Amino acid sequence: YMTESSDLTVDGIGCTTTISNNTLSLSDTSVGGSCRIVTHYTYEDSVAWIRNEGNFTISYNTVTISNLTIAGILSLHTIHHEYDSFVSLSFGGGLGISHNTIVVNSLTVADSCYMYTLFLEDDSSLFKLLTECWVTISNNTLEMSNIDISLNWKSAFINNEDSYVTISNISTITIDNNVMAITDVTSRTAWYWYVWRLNSSPLTALLTSIVSYSNNVLNTTNMNMNDWHIAFIHIADSTITTGTGSIFTISDNTMLWPDATVNNTWTVYILLALSAVSLNAGSTFMISNNFISASNIVSTTSTSLQIALIYYNSGVSSALNGEMVVGGNTINLQGY
Repeated sequence: YMTESSDLTVDGIGCTTTISNNTLSLSDTSVGGSCRIVTHYTYEDSVAWIRNEGNFTISYNTVTISNLTIAGILSLHTIHHEYDSFVSLSFGGGLGISHNTIVVNSLTVADSCYMYTLFLEDDSSLFKLLTECWVTISNNTLEMSNIDISLNWKSAFINNEDSYVTISNISTITIDNNVMAITDVTSRTAWYWYVWRLNSSPLTALLTSIVSYSNNVLNTTNMNMNDWHIAFIHIADSTITTGTGSIFTISDNTMLWPDATVNNTWTVYILLALSAVSLNAGSTFMISNNFISASNIVSTTSTSLQIALIYYNSGVSSALNGEMVVGGNTINLQGY
């Protein structure tokens, strides 16, 4: 927990900060207010400097929750930065979140639930990768069953809220081989699930930068939702600008939804662009070989269903001077 202008500096070859092999267990517990569980929390003008091939890793940690009742909000994040705090990677610096496990069985939340792997919010928080840096979120497991959430449930691998993202000079962000198995869930208002959400958060990817989301599995069973909103990349009040050699890849992912009830609205998008996307010459945005399957979906007569690989809101002006590749994707609806 870092606050009030605290700095974490990992600087130089062989320098590593590691949070690993820790276990947190919560069982048969009632919380009268809200509950926040965060592995690394940075607040108020605090900075994580990771540079010159230094590494910061969070790995092989386990969170187990059973029979937990929360009267307020549940926040369950791996990294959370807010209020002018930022992560700065430069000259080969790396941030790795891998092989972590979260198991939740029997959870009741009277308010909302927020689950983010990497969360940056408020007052110009920055997320910068400059010159051959890397961020990896891989081989993590989430298992949830018997969940009752009264209001909203929002989850994302990366959530940017009023923040700025810059990726440049052969830097990479990789999200791969993560498995999410979610069973027997009731969300009485809405469930929002994103890979990367950018809200009032401009993203600039320059000079051979690579963003990849691949080989991830989301499997949900027996879901009861009022509204259900899913997007791999969600852009609102933001812009995505890519430069020469930059590549965005969303490929070989699996999403399965057997036996779900949707009472109002169900939306599924790979790219949801409520703001502009600018692919400059020499850059590529690829959506390929993803498999989406929904079966035995029960809906009310007023349910609205929208499915799109790419959705542009009316009035959005996007400059696609680069290459947009969409192919080999499968959407299977059976028993709706």
